[in-house]
Amino acid sequence: MIVYEVGTPLPHPTVKPPATDGAKALLIGSFFNVLLYLSEPEGDAELIRKQPLRYGVYQKEDNPFFLLELGRSQLCFEISINTVGIDGQTQYLEGDTNLITLLLLDTRTNRIHALRPFSIKPQVASTIREIGRKQLGRYQTHELADAAIEATLGTVSLRDMFSRSQMHTA
Repeated sequence: MIVYEVGTPLPHPTVKPPATDGAKALLIGSFFNVLLYLSEPEGDAELIRKQPLRYGVYQKEDNPFFLLELGRSQLCFEISINTVGIDGQTQYLEGDTNLITLLLLDTRTNRIHALRPFSIKPQVASTIREIGRKQLGRYQTHELADAAIEATLGTVSLRDMFSRSQMHTA
């Protein structure tokens, strides 16, 4: 069992921080966690822990994009999910968990500054997995799915993703 603790490095040694601020999914057994990387995370810890949180799912080209909005649009981001060729994809796609942990991390140090576990509606978790199964059937390699995800991110704005998705409150 992996334990996350504020002030400590992310306990996944193979997960390296990105070069710039952003969010990504970390598959953990039967679902995923959200890693939110910011170069100056200190001011956003309270936002992560206590502000209202809304979530939704956007789909394009059989790729799922998990959407998060914190603090009445103070912080909005998408998390693309690519399970093609990933260890644990079967456990993830066949799982029934709907609990996600949002971790705020420092891009420079990979240290955890805040965390927030939250549940999403089971039907939303099921939708994400169903899109993942379609993704698996459509793309032969992880790189092909990544290319389609990047193409979507280059043509569909975050605002459009949010406006075309049903949002839910956690």
